[in-house]
Amino acid sequence: MQIKFYNKISIKQAVSILIIVIIIVSSLNIFQILNDLIKEREEVDSTISQVLSMFQHQAALATFYLDKTMTNNIINGLFRYKAICKAEIKNDIGVVLASKERQVSKTKLIWLSSIITPKTNYELPLIHPDIGQQIGSLNIYLDNYLLAKNFINRTSVVIFGSLFQNVILALILTISFYYSLTLPILKLSKEVASVDLQKPGDKFIDSPKNHKKDEFGFLINNINELLKGFDESLEVRRIAEKKYRNIFENATEGIFQTTPDGKIITANKAFAIIYGFSSTEDLFETVHDIGKQVYVDEEQRKEFQRIINEEGVIKEFEAKHYRKDRSIIDVSISAHVVYDENKNVQYYEGILEDITQKKQSIEFKIAKEAAESSNRAKSEFLANMSHEIRTPMNGVIGMTTLLLDTDLTKEQREYADIVRYSSEALLTIINDILDFSKIEAGKIEFETYDFDLRAVVEDVAELMWVKAEEKLIEFSCFIHPDVPSLLQGDSGRIRQILLNLSGNAIKFTSRGSVIIRVTLDKEDESSVLIRFTIIDTGIGIPKDKLDTLFKPFSQTDASITRKYGGTGLGLSISKKLVEMMDGEIGVNSEHGKGSTFYFTARFKKQSTTIDKDAYYPDIGGKRIIVVDDNSVNIEILRAYLEAFGLRVSTAKSGKEALIKFNQAMEEGDPYEIAILDYIMPNIDGEGLGLLIKNDLDLKDTKLVMLSSRNQKGEAARMKEIGFSAYLTKPIKRSHLLDSIMMVAGKVRANTEKKPKSIFTVSNLLSENTKRNLRILVAEDNAVNQKLIMKYLNKMGFNADIVGNGKECLEMLEKVMYDIVLMDVKMPELDGFDATQIIRDPKSQILNHNIPIIAMTAHAMKGDREKCIEAGMNDYVSKPIKPNELLEAIERQVHR
Repeated sequence: MQIKFYNKISIKQAVSILIIVIIIVSSLNIFQILNDLIKEREEVDSTISQVLSMFQHQAALATFYLDKTMTNNIINGLFRYKAICKAEIKNDIGVVLASKERQVSKTKLIWLSSIITPKTNYELPLIHPDIGQQIGSLNIYLDNYLLAKNFINRTSVVIFGSLFQNVILALILTISFYYSLTLPILKLSKEVASVDLQKPGDKFIDSPKNHKKDEFGFLINNINELLKGFDESLEVRRIAEKKYRNIFENATEGIFQTTPDGKIITANKAFAIIYGFSSTEDLFETVHDIGKQVYVDEEQRKEFQRIINEEGVIKEFEAKHYRKDRSIIDVSISAHVVYDENKNVQYYEGILEDITQKKQSIEFKIAKEAAESSNRAKSEFLANMSHEIRTPMNGVIGMTTLLLDTDLTKEQREYADIVRYSSEALLTIINDILDFSKIEAGKIEFETYDFDLRAVVEDVAELMWVKAEEKLIEFSCFIHPDVPSLLQGDSGRIRQILLNLSGNAIKFTSRGSVIIRVTLDKEDESSVLIRFTIIDTGIGIPKDKLDTLFKPFSQTDASITRKYGGTGLGLSISKKLVEMMDGEIGVNSEHGKGSTFYFTARFKKQSTTIDKDAYYPDIGGKRIIVVDDNSVNIEILRAYLEAFGLRVSTAKSGKEALIKFNQAMEEGDPYEIAILDYIMPNIDGEGLGLLIKNDLDLKDTKLVMLSSRNQKGEAARMKEIGFSAYLTKPIKRSHLLDSIMMVAGKVRANTEKKPKSIFTVSNLLSENTKRNLRILVAEDNAVNQKLIMKYLNKMGFNADIVGNGKECLEMLEKVMYDIVLMDVKMPELDGFDATQIIRDPKSQILNHNIPIIAMTAHAMKGDREKCIEAGMNDYVSKPIKPNELLEAIERQVHR
């Protein structure tokens, strides 16, 4: 196709011609106006000069002779010139001899007049004709509009003529441009509009030969290139559409288009397969409302619509969907909104993926990582908590131990013992928490060593009695005489379980009593199975809660936690420990009437079976009476006393006791010893004792007071009444035996011995060696500093102490020490880093091989190994036991 043009000029040429013509015409007009302006100014100046010179001489004579008539004639003569608007003649002293003026022209073209004739005022001097001296002046004022009026009129004609010429020229050029520019462009547009968009390459435009290199040619060439590119893009689009269709049909993700009301517009095969349909046709025929038929929870569909409508797009929206068979899958949807021309939502389109397996895998991985992270965090927390609590506990237990090694009264020693027992019980609680962590990790450990079962149980009872006394409930402990006392096993675990169970019993009992019973279940030549029973009269446990009682963090209900506290962890630990000791644990309970917890544990027998509490002179046959209103206490005392070989009678009141005293006297077999409970109805123990001592027949009876109050001064008052011994509950078998032996005038050999010092000084190190041994202690805690120095001084050692690892290094650079006791956790520089520097040959330490003993509150499994790997030689955990510390020092001296 070729477009015919009417002339041979281009757009650029036509515009250039128009601009040049206008410039030439305008320049000629401006030149003509400027030329007229110059001539007009010259003509005005010439005329004025002639007029002034004509009248100047006459005005001088008229002024000299003061001829008023002549001056007026001169002024009137000047006014014949219309351009003069004012004239006056003055003498040399400024007196006006004659003047005349007319009104100045008023017009908007005054500004133009001032440009044409800028000078309007003339002042001519009047000279004396004979002497040449000025005798006055002639002043003339011109109306510049009148001077320029002729010029303005001529110029207006020129300007309007020029405008007319330009209009005619513009009209001519416009017509020319229409035929040469506009019309061809319209034809070109018409041809472009007629191009078939499906086959644009069939209609290229040919450019005329005389326009191939101008704007028209450039435009036609660009249009042809555009049509060519459009044709090529259509071909690419057809290929792309074919590829897209293949991708659409063969994609593994579901591709879809749905209306906002839930109707499926388009879907690929993968989309149908995800939902369990064999084809898209089957899908379209079955699913008509996605929200109701596909979404398990319609609220998820509403949430999907809310997000996509507000934001226009949604990414990885997860939801649960039904498949054709009503099985549930997890899907991830990424979609966007398609709007119409009015910005209304037309449909949603996007992709959908079945993430059921992926989510299960991720959830499993997350759960696994969370569990591992939780275990790591728990272990780190427990280790840190163990360190932070063990550090002050080291001071409490250590200082109490030091106190017990001094001269104390019996009462002071008893109090100090209770402090020590309480501290050790608290330490046991800490160990419980650590044990739970170890149990979860399957790394719980047991130790086997010789121990006295009776001592362990009675220590627990003594500690628990303090708690029971605070709640004003009876607490008793009974170890059956048949139970062997000297066993092998982990007594700390037994103590741990008993503390937990008896502590719970006291916690959940507000009135009544709690009792610990220890009996023999089975016995063979090498081992025994012991049954421990803890009975309380507390709140009891509902039957429907018994099955969950031994699970971790479990209590009967939330109100229990609020009222009584606790985590529900102890029973779970106890159950695991019991099972590891080849035993079983259980509970019998009735809600509101109390509980009975029991557990069994197997122990080995010690090689020596001599019971120190059974070794005493013969007191068998002596008659004794026990007076107590509590049947449990009577049962316990009877069992113990009969095991000692005594003949035992009992009474539950003072009145009954007096009757039995009299009967025994009548029978000629009086009671030699009487154990009286302090608190009894009607007649208490103190009152009954007074009655006995005031009775001539009974006054020789030896009296033993059994009290649960242990008030200050009470024992002294009982002595004044005549009591021979004073016992406090809970009753220890050894204490009971000692009291009976004492009032009977018998003394066991081992009771006279002074309590053995807690410091068992080894003979491996001579006193001289100890004095010469230089020990450096690195410890940041002030209490522990004092404690360790006391320990070392009592052992006979000399030591220096520093507060952190940095100070330790400074001392080792100056002094040749023999041993370092190194705390692990210290400020500025901890024990691990300090040890590495000590072992570094490049450091300034005098002795890089100096023995280092870790002395730390880090007592978790693996802490010992960590210290050794860091370069330390030995390990002692806090709370520090003096004998263990001494043994560690001896090992390093003799290595």
